Parts: sequence; structure tokens; C-alpha cells
Amino acid sequence: MEKKEKEDLLKDVEETVKKGMRDENLKKILLTRVIPVLLVLVLVMMIGVMVHRGKPITADNELVLPQNQTTYVVNKHVSADFAEAILGEKEQLKKIEVYQRKISDAVTIKNDGLFKWKVFSKSMVVTYNGTATYTVDLTELDKDSVLYDEETNTVTMYIPHAKREAINVPSDEIKYSDPEKGLLALGDLKLEPQEVSQFETLAVQNMEKKLDENNDDANADLNAEKTIKEIYDPIISGVDDKVNFVVKCR
Repeated sequence: MEKKEKEDLLKDVEETVKKGMRDENLKKILLTRVIPVLLVLVLVMMIGVMVHRGKPITADNELVLPQNQTTYVVNKHVSADFAEAILGEKEQLKKIEVYQRKISDAVTIKNDGLFKWKVFSKSMVVTYNGTATYTVDLTELDKDSVLYDEETNTVTMYIPHAKREAINVPSDEIKYSDPEKGLLALGDLKLEPQEVSQFETLAVQNMEKKLDENNDDANADLNAEKTIKEIYDPIISGVDDKVNFVVKCR
């Protein structure tokens, strides 16, 4: 074999040995690094699939929290749900008395007598005892009177402001004092029917002013909200006992 042929043969042998070493190193890398990583990834994916399959199926309106925590169900409503419940109670849709206040006023009736001298004068005090009554007319309610706020889970029922009815002054609640007379005054102090009516009208007007001064209209509204809420609380709870319910005058 010539020298050149020997040299070519040696080179082929050397290349074959080097290639074998590279293949061996590649096998070691695959066995020690790549394959374990792939096995870990496959294991993680299998665990994920198992956990997902173990989760319960939930409805759109149910929120499932981690184990050992409470599960809350959020009920989805619209204003119409509660409006229908309220407006459907026809026997409740009427004028309701929400506030009462006893009130009185005294009127002094005087007859100056002859020459308007005190010795001829006569007078007495008439006390009118009445009752101021406030009502709310629920027949005015419509579907726009009931609104539901999903963010706060609150139903708001809007009612008319309390209305003051005519003050009632029963005849047996009109009290007359003993007349006061001057030394020379003769006879009793007598009133014509028209005068009696005028004095009563004056007394009622004075009562109205007292109610305004004492802010009774605002007190009546507050009592109306409380009264109507007590009436409709069971109806709202029948739709959803977790909802907040408030009543407001407007």
C-alpha cells in the first residue's frame, strides 16, 4: 500500500472515531437533560387535566371559591321583577294613612260692649282640638316607581310625598271657657252661625301654620317611608331575601 493511501485510510479512521464520540455525547445529553425535562412537562400537563376534570360544573350566576370557603350565589334580577311583585298586590295599592298629629288652637272671642268700655265688655276663649292626618296614595305607582341596582343589589321604591289632608275638628272637641264680663256687662256672649264658622276657619289656619313651623311635612315623609317599607318588605323578600330594600319619597 502506498504512503498516500495509508494516510487517507488513517484520516477516515480518525473521522469515524470522532463521529462516534459526538454521537455518544449526544446520547448522554439526551439521556441526562432533555428527556427528564420532557417527562416533567408531561407530568405537569397530566396533573392540570386531572384538576380541571375534578372541578364542578357551575351556572353563570354562581361563583365557586376554593375549598373550605363559602359559595355565594348572585341572583340576577331586573327592575321589572320587583315592580311586578309590588304592582301585583292590588289590595295594597290604595291611599294609606302614614302619619297623624294632634293639634289645637285657641281663639279669643270678644264683645267690647257699649262705648268699647271695659266695664261693658265680654269675652271667652274657644279651644279647637283637631287632628292632622297625612296619607300616601299608592295608586300613583307605576313600573318606573321601582328600580333595581345590580351593583349594590338594592331595590328602591319611590313613593309620592305624604299629603296633608284637611284638619279634622270634631264638634265635641271644641271647648268653650267661662265668659269674662265687665262689671256692667249684661247677658251672655252669643255668636251667630256664620261667626262660629269664621272662628273655626281661623283656628284651622293657625293649626296649619303650626304644622309648617314644626316641619311636620318632613316628619310625615319619614314616617311614610318607614310604613311603606314595613308593608312591602315581605313582598320583596319573596322575590329575593338577600336584596336590600329602601323606600324614598319623591
